[in-house]
Amino acid sequence: QSQLQSLASFRRWAILTSSMAARAEHIKHSSREQPDAPATLVFTPEEIETLILWRRKAAPNARQPCKPGEVPTLAEATRWVAEIGGYMKSRNAPPPGTVTIMRGLEYLENLVQGRLLQIQLSRDKLD
Repeated sequence: QSQLQSLASFRRWAILTSSMAARAEHIKHSSREQPDAPATLVFTPEEIETLILWRRKAAPNARQPCKPGEVPTLAEATRWVAEIGGYMKSRNAPPPGTVTIMRGLEYLENLVQGRLLQIQLSRDKLD
């Protein structure tokens, strides 16, 4: 299904996919074991800042627990990543699972890269 032609390409794809799945599992378990820990435990500063900005744009009428520059809890950041991945938050919903976290991480990576590119382009214009 991956449409990769060579065994070497397939191996590289499998390594990348399995490492992303391992990270999603780590985030899921960490957020359940230590929900009040700072998100910096498993997320980079760039990911956290991008999540906060995404949250402000995606849900402008929702209560915003964090401002840019602040650090959300691990449970909050994990839920935001899962929401990016399609998690539907409701009172009866179970905690986010590996699949929605992994989907969210893939999308978050694109958001982070786009944001960093925008910052770099803005700096280049000033020079």
